[in-house]
Amino acid sequence: MYRALVERLHPAGKSSAPAYRLEVTLRSTSSPLIIDQSTFVRRYDVHLQAQYQLIEISTGREVGRAERDAHANHGVIPNEIYGTLIGSHAALERAANVLANVIATDAALLIRADQRG
Repeated sequence: MYRALVERLHPAGKSSAPAYRLEVTLRSTSSPLIIDQSTFVRRYDVHLQAQYQLIEISTGREVGRAERDAHANHGVIPNEIYGTLIGSHAALERAANVLANVIATDAALLIRADQRG
């Protein structure tokens, strides 16, 4: 998530003197999505939730805060723990990329509104 946010907020690299700080708290859960007749879980839903706040560094003033979430899912490969683990990781990464897009857009809009006064 950190890398995805940095790529979106600073496409040319990190800013030397940032004016704002973005604080993000993540929480993830995974729950069965598809269960077959033998009660074997075939697919999991991954839910990634982010709470964030944007703070002006010079004053410590909170510019905005919000909570956003994203979902992705992955299959379960019977008798293949590694394959299932890779699928789980990929689903979490997809959800993180969605959240990074949303948070970066939110932050840009908050900064624009803050600078306009």
